[in-house]
Amino acid sequence: MIDDQVVPALDQMARFRRQRNGPFRHLWWAQDGAPAHRTRIVMTRLRELFRNRIIALNEPVEWPRRSPDLTPLDFFVWGYLKSRVYQSPPANLNDLRERIRIESEALGRDRRMLRRVFQEMLHRARKCIERDGGHVEE
Repeated sequence: MIDDQVVPALDQMARFRRQRNGPFRHLWWAQDGAPAHRTRIVMTRLRELFRNRIIALNEPVEWPRRSPDLTPLDFFVWGYLKSRVYQSPPANLNDLRERIRIESEALGRDRRMLRRVFQEMLHRARKCIERDGGHVEE
C-alpha cells in the first residue's frame, strides 16, 4: 500500500507544491501504533522514504505526550466520509464499499477541502505545542 498508494499521492503533492529537492525532503510522516501498521517491513520502508522525519512510537520523534491524535484521519476524514456515505442507508455491502470508494476519491480530488484540512492540522499542532503537549480540543 505504501508504494502503490501513499508514494504516488505524496509525489503528486510534492510536484503540486514544487518541493522537488529530494524524496519528500520537506514532509514528515505520522504513524499510528496499530500493530499492522508497525510491522518491520512497513517501518523499514517508511525510514527509507522519510529518514528521521517519522513521528511514531519508538522512533526518534515520538507522538506528543498527552496529546490527542493530530492526524486528519482522526479529526476529520472518518467523520466526513461517514456523513457522506450514510446520507441514505446503503442497499448492501457492495453498495457501501462503492460509496466509500467514490467519496474517498472525490475527497482526494478536492484541493480546497484538503488545503483546509492541512491548515487545521497545522493549527492543531501549534495548539499542542502551546499547551505543552496537552489536549487541543476542550
